[in-house]
Amino acid sequence: LFVTTPGSDPSRELEELSQQFRNGQVPGWSGSREGGTLRSLPMGGGNHGEALEMLRECARTGDWLVLKNLHLVTAWLPMLEKELKNLGTSRVHPNFRCFLTTEAHPKFPSILLESALKVTHEAPPGLKKNMLRSLEGWSEAHFSGQASGQKFHKPADIVTRSQLLFLCANFHAMIQERRSYNPQGWTKFYEFSSADLLSAGETVSCLLALQQTQGGSSSVDWTTLRSILDSAVYGSRVDNDFDSRLVREYLQLFFNSHTLQNKGPPRAGLRVPAMGLPNSSSLGDFRESVGKLEDFDSPAAFGLPENVDRAVQRVNSERVVASLRNLALSSSLDGIDSSGSSASSSSSGASSSVDVDVKEWIRQLGPLLSFWDTQHKGIARGPDLPKLDVKNMSPVDLFVLSDAQAAQALCKAVSKSLAGISRVLQAHQG
Repeated sequence: LFVTTPGSDPSRELEELSQQFRNGQVPGWSGSREGGTLRSLPMGGGNHGEALEMLRECARTGDWLVLKNLHLVTAWLPMLEKELKNLGTSRVHPNFRCFLTTEAHPKFPSILLESALKVTHEAPPGLKKNMLRSLEGWSEAHFSGQASGQKFHKPADIVTRSQLLFLCANFHAMIQERRSYNPQGWTKFYEFSSADLLSAGETVSCLLALQQTQGGSSSVDWTTLRSILDSAVYGSRVDNDFDSRLVREYLQLFFNSHTLQNKGPPRAGLRVPAMGLPNSSSLGDFRESVGKLEDFDSPAAFGLPENVDRAVQRVNSERVVASLRNLALSSSLDGIDSSGSSASSSSSGASSSVDVDVKEWIRQLGPLLSFWDTQHKGIARGPDLPKLDVKNMSPVDLFVLSDAQAAQALCKAVSKSLAGISRVLQAHQG
């Protein structure tokens, strides 16, 4: 069971492992090589029956099955769990493997979790690690065009294709890692995945092969390339006007003749790629170039201001505080549930348990209530705020006075809520 994060997908690694298994390249495996073909099925389209049928067939033939996005079909998972148990009591091919992928979901069945081997799959953090992972997914033959089934007549065309593939990997890493700075990076979290990089690479190969077949110029058709990547690959995932414009700006920055000739961007801005573009078709040369990057990225590497880290830290802090509050609330509810269960067996025991909870609440909230009561009395004794006079007040006075009135209204709302809590605690204490 692969527990994934948005934008990460283990399909490519599983496909490579399946290929190695069929070719006899898995170390330590001495059994038969029968089966091992990887078959995958994304869930969520009402294809429950098809999934169960594929599960039974793969268990019989020894193929490998990947059921994706199980967090979208949590109501169906008990049926899948039952089918997997039935397979355990029947004849199953020894080479059969079943892989499941899901994002974290509160309603995912605990029994299925406990019965599976769990692996967390996340996108690698940072531009350097992201690009290295993309390069590791390409073989030397594929990167140099020898395994694509397309023969390039000129060595320069082979080098151009390798450079464009590298630019695709750099662009892919850039827009993925920019998500770390949301909401300044993107307005929302977009699920750019390895499938997008695969589509971008195929687009590059097909476009260059088409130009060669038609006998046109050896220069790259940048307009067509950028349009396809914008309309059909990366831009199709974006649903915000600002983010769409940002994708187009990045495409203009990465895919142009100036970048391919190592002359920097056609206009002032980021240097793309930051490590320089090797004039080679060797995968090792590009890996070596990426290895020169820093392990940690700065906001300037994405064209963002240096102080954007503060906003990210604030958002992350708010997220952590919210998670801690949820944990505290869950613990409190568990205590209440245990008190309620004991009440069914002994009313006196329930009464003492509730008293203990109320005393704990008084202990924790007492200092806050006393502090607020003292401070609010001082605020209440202060002078009343004047009314807003748009005609006779300056803009600065209007701004300050409107903020003061908003603060006064907030204090009254807080005081009203705390007074209600205090009355409840006093009633239980009495």
